[in-house]
Amino acid sequence: RKESSQSSSSSQQQETETSSSPDQSKKGSLPSQPNDVMPYDTAMPSNNDTVQDPMPYDAQEQDESNSLQREVALLAATVQNDLESVQQVEARMTEITALLSRFSELMTEQQEDIALIHQAAEKSKQNVDKGQDHLVDAAERVRQSRHYMATVIT
Repeated sequence: RKESSQSSSSSQQQETETSSSPDQSKKGSLPSQPNDVMPYDTAMPSNNDTVQDPMPYDAQEQDESNSLQREVALLAATVQNDLESVQQVEARMTEITALLSRFSELMTEQQEDIALIHQAAEKSKQNVDKGQDHLVDAAERVRQSRHYMATVIT
């Protein structure tokens, strides 16, 4: 208990000394007593540390801000490029849809003409077949109507 009360009284004494001295309460000042705690951003590295002095807080904050701004700009550019690509694809799809629609309209318009052409082709084939049958019949009649005598004389 005796040690606790001594450490309490010494910490109270240190607090009064710290609050009475305006130079010691400033950021970055060295502690006057070994038990005084230094703020985290002004702590000095020990002899064993090989860490270089850290950048001041404002410089680190500025670097982070610049880094975030660059990242935001990069993301914005990426989104803009993606948006342009999507718009190009959308325009091409609209164009393709219009072409397919026009193709469908032309097929519908030409359907009747195609049907007429098909009917004409069928009728022509039938006529050719009939004509061939007539030629075969005519050749047969010519052969049957020959006079044997006329062929013998010649």
